[in-house]
Amino acid sequence: MDPNRTPPAYDPQEPIFVLRGSDPTAHILMMMWACLQERLGAFGQSQFNLAVMHAIAMEIWARSHGQDVQSPMLACTAMLTEAARWIGSAATQERSQGTVH
Repeated sequence: MDPNRTPPAYDPQEPIFVLRGSDPTAHILMMMWACLQERLGAFGQSQFNLAVMHAIAMEIWARSHGQDVQSPMLACTAMLTEAARWIGSAATQERSQGTVH
């Protein structure tokens, strides 16, 4: 996870996904990933701090290269609001169809 270290060995068949600093959402996804890992107990404090610092570095890099990026907090708030709206709509549809258990 440390950008200054060689990644650990992994199975070449294991799917991986790379986030690049040029992606205007990479820093947001990195921050969300770090928070989830910490919340699930998969990270210690130093790993969490490193992930957050990496997310901040990605945001700074994107801004310094002309990307129009949102703050992670604003983006997450918007995503949570949209998710709540979607869940509410799905629940309403289930109730109207009588499929709520």
